[in-house]
This record gives sequence, C-alpha cells and structure tokens, in this order.
Amino acid sequence: MVPDECNEVKGELLDLVTQLKDWRHIFGEPCTLDELLDPEEEWEIGENIYSFEGGGAEIVGVVQQEL
Repeated sequence: MVPDECNEVKGELLDLVTQLKDWRHIFGEPCTLDELLDPEEEWEIGENIYSFEGGGAEIVGVVQQEL
C-alpha cells in the first residue's frame, strides 16, 4: 500500500469511529488509531495450537476430522 492510500484508509477509519461515536454505538472515549490497529490483547503471542506446516491439505484434514 502506498503512503497516500494508507493515510486515506486511516482517515476513513477514524471517520467511521467518529460516526459510530455520534450514533452512540461507542461509549466513553473511542480507541485511538494505534489501539484499533494493534490491540493490547494481541501483544502477547502464546503457543499456537493451530500451526499447519503442511499447508492447505493439512488444514482440510483437520477440519474433516472435527466434522
């Protein structure tokens, strides 16, 4: 994504947050752009039990087993 496009998307996102606040779908202080794009809850990465080194075929196999 080129810088102008990135800034445009960020601006649109902030406009949407403002619109949601105006519509009273957001209570209190809205999140900042950084908080939206990089939430604190996702900072710590634990063990991923869904690691599929075999690619798509392995994913399909696991899904079929769970059905």
